[in-house]
Amino acid sequence: MSAQDERPTEFSRFATEVKSFEKTLYGLVASSFVFAGISSLVKADHFKDEAGLASLTLLVGTIGGVAGVLVTYVGWSRHPLDEFGARMAFRAAGFSWQLGFTFLVSVASLYVFYDLSRGDHDASLLVLPISTFFFFRALVTGFLVAREAEAQRRMWDTMTVEQRKAWLAREQRERELHEEARKLHREGQELIAKVRRNARAIQANARRRKWEAIWSRAVRAIQTMHAASMNLRAALAGDALLTRSERLRRVQDKLEMERALDNLNKEFAQGIFTEIQDGTLQPLKLEGTSIEIFQSGVWRYVVIREAVDEAKARQFVDSLSRFRNPVSGKFQILQGFVEGEVEVTVQACDYLKAEGIALYRTSNWEAI
Repeated sequence: MSAQDERPTEFSRFATEVKSFEKTLYGLVASSFVFAGISSLVKADHFKDEAGLASLTLLVGTIGGVAGVLVTYVGWSRHPLDEFGARMAFRAAGFSWQLGFTFLVSVASLYVFYDLSRGDHDASLLVLPISTFFFFRALVTGFLVAREAEAQRRMWDTMTVEQRKAWLAREQRERELHEEARKLHREGQELIAKVRRNARAIQANARRRKWEAIWSRAVRAIQTMHAASMNLRAALAGDALLTRSERLRRVQDKLEMERALDNLNKEFAQGIFTEIQDGTLQPLKLEGTSIEIFQSGVWRYVVIREAVDEAKARQFVDSLSRFRNPVSGKFQILQGFVEGEVEVTVQACDYLKAEGIALYRTSNWEAI
């Protein structure tokens, strides 16, 4: 048979199917009218007095059935370009649950309609179109599923072996593409979840660092204030308000300060003694004594070249009484340099220190 002979045959088959479905559609619409009419008999006694209510019941029931038929049919309509692929990919088994659920809703709605009608509730008019809509939607869906399955079987029988192989290869390729798309989607979701987790971790770290910085600044501020108040606390209550580390630090600071001051005094004394030796500072003789006084600014210096005991120390102090501070009575601006290994007794040293005279031994510049 040629291609020209096949086209009229296919068209004739299509025309036959359209006429068949048209008859079926008319039958379903008429059935919805009959369905609504039978349902209206439930309220036959009430309709005797209200003819308008009977007409309204019949009308809304018919509208629900027609809507169920037409909406289902329009929802199943396809473009001719999609006819072959959609029909071959059709799976009738997937509509079993949908059909069962839709019929179940229709049956339940009919029982609600019957119960409301027994109580003469006008709300039953709202339930009737819902019940007829779902009933005829399920009915038309079942009819279309059966028709589509039959058409699918006829199309498969008319296909050649090559066409079937090509279709199976296409199906396999579509499944592979679908699986690949699902895999890409899953990977994309995992990537998005990972990015979100990283973003939350970064935000959490930023918040943690922020609060750590605030806490660190607060701790440093408190420590600074606490350290700054150490001298005040020490002045108010001595060591009672100081921590153990603060008391130890005060002792260390005091020792370091004394050591630094002692070193500074040593360096200063060395410089003065050097000026005495090279003649930069000229001596001043005390009348009636052999004591030589060297003066640099407000400071005065004495070089001790003979052994000194306590008696000689007292005579020495008496000779220098004119250099006492009038307020404190001490020799606060007088230092003595003990040359070499000249002996100075302990009692003499204690007496001179008590009077405010500092002594340095020139051999090692240690205070004695």
